[in-house]
Amino acid sequence: MKTKELIMVAVAFGFVATLFSSALNVTPNGLVGATWFGWPMAWMYNLVTYPPATNISYTNVFFDVVGWAVIGAIVLLVATRMKK
Repeated sequence: MKTKELIMVAVAFGFVATLFSSALNVTPNGLVGATWFGWPMAWMYNLVTYPPATNISYTNVFFDVVGWAVIGAIVLLVATRMKK
């Protein structure tokens, strides 16, 4: 796999993994008034207000995508090395 293809697949994996992590409730125990979503860094906060409000931390989204892309790139590199 070429380097450019590997980077593109890893970044796509990062986006998909970040979107899937939005289903994980990572609210700390004892916190009242908001529900946090996203892993490893919480990036979506649903506030318990009327009307309900959702805040997104785009910095945390970026770092989640980068983190998952690095993990995906490592897995792809190991898989291509083992294949040869």
